[in-house]
Amino acid sequence: MQVINGLSFRSLQYYVIARKWTSDLGFFDFECSFLHSLIADFVKRFNEDHALRSLMDMLNQLNRLDKDLKNTEQILYQQTRQLELMAEDIIPENSQALAGKQVELEYMMADITARFRRLKAELYNLLSSSMTDIKYVTD
Repeated sequence: MQVINGLSFRSLQYYVIARKWTSDLGFFDFECSFLHSLIADFVKRFNEDHALRSLMDMLNQLNRLDKDLKNTEQILYQQTRQLELMAEDIIPENSQALAGKQVELEYMMADITARFRRLKAELYNLLSSSMTDIKYVTD
């Protein structure tokens, strides 16, 4: 942490937020992998066209989310690396460039978080209702 102490307060805030977002993206990546396997498992079980269409739509949304996660991870890595280089006095601190990138990352993270939550809720609702329908049919 000694390296980070060379940053201004604002840049240090950006660094802390970037590290949190890196953790969040790791969680989303793990969860998206789980959702992919969940969808694949349930696609095998569904016979109803509506449910299959809904699952395939969710799979497409999940694939887009995966792509956006990777893009955001790349931008976040670059931001974090810039902050580390500034903290080590390898490059001069550029608050304006940091602020602009930070705002962009904030919007990207808010969008990813909202889309992830919405998709996960829709998927769980579909699977829950479909499981209930399957249970009644098999009882």
